[in-house]
Amino acid sequence: MKINKVRVVRWDITQNCNLNCIHCLHPQQGDTYIPLQQMTPILNNLKKMGLKQVNLSGREPTTHPQILEIIEWCKKEALEITLNTNGSFLPITEFRKLLNLNLNSVTFSLDGVDGNTYQRIRGKNYFESVKNTIKESTHLVKENGLPTTICINFTLNSLNINTDPSSLLALAQDLNIQRLEINPLMKIGRAYQHWDVLSVTDKQLFHFWERTIISWKDHNYNYQLLLGCRAQEYHCLKHKHAVSIIDPTFSHCNATDTIYLDYHAKVSPCFLLSHIMHNENIPWSFLATPETTLEQINTKFKDFFIFVEKHQDNNCHDHRDCHKDHCETCPIIETLYPEIPSPSLPPSLLL
Repeated sequence: MKINKVRVVRWDITQNCNLNCIHCLHPQQGDTYIPLQQMTPILNNLKKMGLKQVNLSGREPTTHPQILEIIEWCKKEALEITLNTNGSFLPITEFRKLLNLNLNSVTFSLDGVDGNTYQRIRGKNYFESVKNTIKESTHLVKENGLPTTICINFTLNSLNINTDPSSLLALAQDLNIQRLEINPLMKIGRAYQHWDVLSVTDKQLFHFWERTIISWKDHNYNYQLLLGCRAQEYHCLKHKHAVSIIDPTFSHCNATDTIYLDYHAKVSPCFLLSHIMHNENIPWSFLATPETTLEQINTKFKDFFIFVEKHQDNNCHDHRDCHKDHCETCPIIETLYPEIPSPSLPPSLLL
């Protein structure tokens, strides 16, 4: 297992955020951000290694003071740009400027179908404002023929697990988006700190998946639906309800073509590592050196690749051919959930 080419960079470009979400991947608020002039040498070097796409994330990437300049630079370099945002920071006039730069996709985090649930999860009630931004965005994309896919990500936890799926599906339809992703909460960041409050059972998750599929089947929605369910859940739902649904989003390991960089100037082959363990605290400054090669990058990540390759099922390609009792595609994810038998992390990866 190794990186043959760096196709995607996921970059958390700022530690700043205007919200205080109870399940945020990043437990600490701060003012740290990566200036564009520090980003460009790294991106230029990674382009030589096959870089095609930059995913801008953060805490909230639109709080970055150079967000428009970053996107402009990347598009000028013929790089695809995807953006993860809560959608509540920029006024709609500024968001229009952002969309007019021809992003490839924008994913809005929207974890409730009403203001009360939204506020309990995100700390502030920008629900109506975010809905308006999403609707304005989809209108602008279609009106001007922009290449941007507008998505919503809905993260399931104890505060929204009792949501009527039909209400969520109808909301997505009303907002005129192109894709709805529904994913289970991951036990990292602030979610780890509040796991006793936020966690849901496998039975609750499956019940939500099933109610979603039933409602989806009864309507003719014009957007894609992606469920972050496990392999056995996917097969059960697909055959039980005779419905064609999108394969689960977590169907393969991205560590072989993706590099993760954070706002603390650290680099990793997997975004989970920066949240639950370290990989020798590798600084991403070495990526800015023109002499840096893929071989050197793979050497830096050697312990990680050995661990994943040792414990990952080599016959696992995607969920369509899987009939196991539980998902084993990612041994890193499995270490987060004590109820699933998982491998022990090697000392070189432990916190």
